[in-house]
Amino acid sequence: MRRGVPVVVVLLACLSGSSSPSFGEPLAFVAHPEANVVGILDLLRNELLLPPVPTAASPLALAARPDGRFVLVAQSGADSVSVLDVDARAILLSVGVGDEPRSVAFAPDGRWAFVVNAGSADVSVVDGESFEVVGTLPLGGVPQKVAVSPDGRRALVTDLAGRVWSIDAEEPSVEGSFPLAGAPFGVAFSPDAARAYVTLQLPNELAEVEIASGEVLRRFGVGSCPQEVVLHPSGAEAYVTVQAFDRVDVVDLASGTVASVPVGDAPTGLALSADARFLYVANSAFRTVSVVDLARRSVAREIGVFENPFAIAVLPPPPGDANCDGRRTAADFPRIVSLLAEGMGLPCGADADRDGSLTVSDVDFLARLVFASR
Repeated sequence: MRRGVPVVVVLLACLSGSSSPSFGEPLAFVAHPEANVVGILDLLRNELLLPPVPTAASPLALAARPDGRFVLVAQSGADSVSVLDVDARAILLSVGVGDEPRSVAFAPDGRWAFVVNAGSADVSVVDGESFEVVGTLPLGGVPQKVAVSPDGRRALVTDLAGRVWSIDAEEPSVEGSFPLAGAPFGVAFSPDAARAYVTLQLPNELAEVEIASGEVLRRFGVGSCPQEVVLHPSGAEAYVTVQAFDRVDVVDLASGTVASVPVGDAPTGLALSADARFLYVANSAFRTVSVVDLARRSVAREIGVFENPFAIAVLPPPPGDANCDGRRTAADFPRIVSLLAEGMGLPCGADADRDGSLTVSDVDFLARLVFASR
């Protein structure tokens, strides 16, 4: 592997001093169910881009396909999902799903998307390439949120009636469920996919659950009316929007301590930046998205948006983004060289050619991508 590094150094010398333009700028998409639009945020400049993308009635949830080319928009008032083309910044097509779709998530490989329909108590399985609905999985109860495990093997769906449903995410089918009292709502997986973290709206808790047994391992007290939860990629912390107290609770999963960061009014959706340095929080009653600096545990900036920002999705890093800044530029070359020389892992988009490993071929692939954008 290291034999290729001198070649990379020569390439870097050729690129030094160049002003290759970046492309694949870091973007986030915000669902506004009252305005029936999806807003677009430039995360490099922390500003709203105009115009927004019009949608059908009540867009409540968003999910970006792992390659960053499309965003699925679940429209509760229209019983449909729309496919938003990121480059065109427009709706490409819409497909009917079940009644009142409220949540959507892609498998890590982009093969399937899972749409939770609260009204019909089922999950629509959408082909991630053709965007056709290829199946419907009946659940029951009052299903709410869905998350897919990092290994792509399982999806979990929360049910306000007091259950969590397990779905085979490789060959979509319902595996079963386990009871979880307290109106389970938001859900996220641990990095090893062995545990789930579920917000419970009646006791105002975050539950840590062993997925194999359904046993609650720990409970963390959070503020009133907890909504969404996301985990830091390291698995060290969980972040919970606390709608009634206008804050995000930060749960240290090693010590069990809980800290709070005040944000805007009635926070609901949240998403991490590609480098996990910032948390973007949709404040549903405040017309803002709070940008939380996780190192400082404080709001670094408020981005003004349209009314009722409810859900937010950050685009995944583009292939070749080795330094985790959400862009692909010549500045990524030194990072890939370092990763190669040190035999390190695959942060963000370092695996430029998407073959599952970091080799000199990724440097060649990144070079072609960067020069193609000139």
